[in-house]
Amino acid sequence: MFGYRKALALSCKPGEKSARAVIKNNRDNVFAVEELSMESGTAEKAGKLEEERVLQFHPYQSRYLCFKPTDEKKTQEKSEERAESPAGKKRVVISSEQPFQVSLSGKNVFRLAKFDVSRDGENWYQTEPMTLIEQAAAVPLLEKEDYKYESTFGTPKHIHMDFPLSLTYRTAFEVEAMPEQVELLLDRRAITGSWEMKINGHKVDREQFYHRFINDENNRLADITACVKQGKNLLELQVTAYKESDGLRDPVYLLGDFGVSEEHTLTVRPEEALFDIHYIKGFPYYSGKMTLRQKIVLHPEELADESILSFDFGDTCPDCLEVRLNGESLGVRAFTPYQWICPKECVRQGENQIEIVRTNTLANMLDGTYFDYEKHRLVQI
Repeated sequence: MFGYRKALALSCKPGEKSARAVIKNNRDNVFAVEELSMESGTAEKAGKLEEERVLQFHPYQSRYLCFKPTDEKKTQEKSEERAESPAGKKRVVISSEQPFQVSLSGKNVFRLAKFDVSRDGENWYQTEPMTLIEQAAAVPLLEKEDYKYESTFGTPKHIHMDFPLSLTYRTAFEVEAMPEQVELLLDRRAITGSWEMKINGHKVDREQFYHRFINDENNRLADITACVKQGKNLLELQVTAYKESDGLRDPVYLLGDFGVSEEHTLTVRPEEALFDIHYIKGFPYYSGKMTLRQKIVLHPEELADESILSFDFGDTCPDCLEVRLNGESLGVRAFTPYQWICPKECVRQGENQIEIVRTNTLANMLDGTYFDYEKHRLVQI
């Protein structure tokens, strides 16, 4: 098969629960095998290839192997990896059925992406943030008099919007429990044209916005705690558009130490939550680093010098996960298999603290979606 040093990259076919790959050697010589660690980038010796070798794959797992010819002759031996833990390594599967203590690296997020828009204050249309030209194409927002027809002598007429055009956007959010502070977050160009914002009738001036990096250098925030009340809150936005690309173009967000209920209301921030492979309840729009802590009972005398640690949710959580045991990091997994080598010296007799540091993508916050592992696609929250 190979007459010189060769690299081979293999990936498990999407949709398969597990897979095997068979590599055959058609030459007379044995090949030394090295595998590149996708986690550390280092090359590790992985035995040899004589007649053939069978590799085991977890769902969506990728592996990168290098084969180097040796002077050793084949002995017709076949080698196959075991699907279970390597010999001498005991498997420890931790249950996620009990609640974890939850802490965030930043503030929780509530996403405002459903608005009503009107030209006259009487006829309202549901919309998502988009440019004026996109809104005009999606709903009957503009009337005949909002267009003008122009041409130069001897040429066909062209249709244009008759700028400036005034638009009103509004949306509501419910607060069950008042947080200590609420900030409004938007991108620097989330609203273009000239605009004026009010929350419950209180004006939020442009001068109130300040820069703080959340996920982009263009982030702008304003402290709106004094404008927010318990119960229903109304955000109104008056925009004067001067070109087709003006308008409310991106969602706006609320930041604070609150929780978000299944009914999409602001509640008391949960101190504990169950592990969910899609997103942690109470934090559906949060994007960033979240630490989940729990006490577990382990007995070192029942473990091998190095055990394989995993969780009962297996490989179904596609986020980046770091596991810490009693403060010691066991490593980071950004892809399958979600398994960690647990040295015996990290384990205490009886009660141990396990931490999952979970880092998700910006999809939750920016798009309001989560990744469905079984369907292998993004799903609206």
